[in-house]
This record gives sequence, structure tokens and C-alpha cells, in this order.
Amino acid sequence: MRFYMPKKERDTLLIALDLHQLILSAEGSSAEERERAEEQIAIISGMLVSPLFPTGFVRNVLMVGFVVIGILAFLSPYEWLFWSFFIALAFSPRIVGGLAYRCGTWSGGN
Repeated sequence: MRFYMPKKERDTLLIALDLHQLILSAEGSSAEERERAEEQIAIISGMLVSPLFPTGFVRNVLMVGFVVIGILAFLSPYEWLFWSFFIALAFSPRIVGGLAYRCGTWSGGN
């Protein structure tokens, strides 16, 4: 399991993803090229949602801040601060990608 992805690597993967989506949407591409592009899109998408921590300084600071607030909920009389753990989870690409995958398969997608 990966914990962090550098921004340069993420940007490179996004460019590669856009390139394969252009190949997939091109009218003159053969069935074999489309199949290969779909496989590459699936691989790149999996790599983009693999890290546990978000890319970017601000997102990391926000995630850590919400985790700290959640920990402080155990030490304070404000139990509702515990919900900040769930807000922190929304910053993780791995968790958001996993939830999107589960919701897609649950709703009848492939």
C-alpha cells in the first residue's frame, strides 16, 4: 500500500490518462487499440487512487488537522468533534476511490 504520491508523478499520470482517453474517443481507432486503451485507463486510474494521503500540501494539512480535531474529541466534552475523522477520510484518494468503486458495482455498473 502506498502512502503518498508526489505531485509530479500524479501530473504525469493525469497526462497519460488524458492521452489514452483521446485514443479511446478517436473515431479511426480499431477495436484492438480501444481495448488496449481501456486496459491502460484502468491501470492508470488504479494508480491515481492508490495513495492513502492526498497530493498537495494544503490537502495534507487539512487531513492532519481533522484527524487532530478527532483525537481531541476524546479529551473534550464535545463528542460531535468525532465526526471530523470522517471528514478527514474524505481527503484520502484511496478511500474515496474504493467507495466510488463499491457504489458503482452496487448500482449495477461493471
